[in-house]
Amino acid sequence: ICDILIPNEFTRLDTIVDIVFSTAEEAKHEDENSIIEEENEKIATKSRLSKPSAFHDDCVDKFAKLKGISLIKRSRNSFTTPNKDLNVVCSVSKYHTKQNSFWFAFHPHQQDFLKQTSESYFILGCGSSEMTLALPYNKLESYLDDLWTTEDESRTYWHLRIYSDGESLLLERKKGKGRLDVSEFKI
Repeated sequence: ICDILIPNEFTRLDTIVDIVFSTAEEAKHEDENSIIEEENEKIATKSRLSKPSAFHDDCVDKFAKLKGISLIKRSRNSFTTPNKDLNVVCSVSKYHTKQNSFWFAFHPHQQDFLKQTSESYFILGCGSSEMTLALPYNKLESYLDDLWTTEDESRTYWHLRIYSDGESLLLERKKGKGRLDVSEFKI
C-alpha cells in the first residue's frame, strides 16, 4: 500500500492491480477464517454437550466374567485370551433416539482377527455396558450377506443396526429380509 503513495509512472498499472488483488484475497481469507472459526466453535460446543461412546472395557469385562476367562487387550477394541484360543472384538454405540437404534460397523480387519481362533465373539455395547450383546463370530458370519455394506475405493465395512423393541434387540437386514431377533445373545 505504501508503494501506491509514492509517485510513480502510472502508465503501468501492474503494481496497483497486484496490490488490489492481494488485498481482496486477504479479505476473502479473513472471511473464510471467521466462518471456519464459527463452525469450529459450534462443533466444540456440541462435543462438550454429548459424551463420546467409550465403554469398550466395561462390556468386555462383563463378557469375561460371564465366561470365567481373562482377556488381554490387543488394541482399543480387540482382546484375546492369554493362550490365544479365543478372540473378541468390541464395538460400542450411543443410543440414536430418532431411529430407536444403535449403529455399529464391522470391518474386514476385525473379521480377520476373529477368524484366527475357533471360538470368537463380536461384542456390541448398546448405549452402555448394561445392554451388551456377545455375537458368536460363526453366527455373525452367517448374517454378513444380509447386512448393508459400504464399499468405496478406500474401505469396505458392514453395517450392524440394532433396534430396541422393548426387551428385544433386532438386527436390521437388507430389504425383504426383515429384522432378526438377536436378544438371545444379551449378556
